[in-house]
Amino acid sequence: MNNKEVFSKNLYIQLELHNMTRADLARTLGYPETTVSNWANAVSYPRIDKIQEMADFFGVLKSDLTEDKSTPNLSNTKKLTEKEELLLDKYNKLNDFGQTEAIKRVSELTEIEKYTTKTVIHVMAAHNDDNSPEQIELMRKDLEEMDKW
Repeated sequence: MNNKEVFSKNLYIQLELHNMTRADLARTLGYPETTVSNWANAVSYPRIDKIQEMADFFGVLKSDLTEDKSTPNLSNTKKLTEKEELLLDKYNKLNDFGQTEAIKRVSELTEIEKYTTKTVIHVMAAHNDDNSPEQIELMRKDLEEMDKW
């Protein structure tokens, strides 16, 4: 992985950890969005002063943005759930470009409410004789909407 790709991957990690988009970072630090986009897409590499500004902003070392840290320190990690293991297994099968793309797509999903909100499904008693036809119709529409998820 070259320097631009390493930086791109680490930038996406920091953006995800801070629940930010590229546009948010650009606005916050006063950088042109196209510049941040070029860094994020491994088209260009930032100057060292910009790397330091981003490191300070994210509260990390410059090396956390510029070095490949893909081999994690496993001594302080929690046990992964089955879903996390499956996701990590799929991620590890990707090449560097695929991993960067996966991070982007997961970041996009985290900005869509239906994928981030814990949904509580209420039991609907459509069989209850006390429900009006309007209530039954509303429940039917709610169920149809849930089926779309």
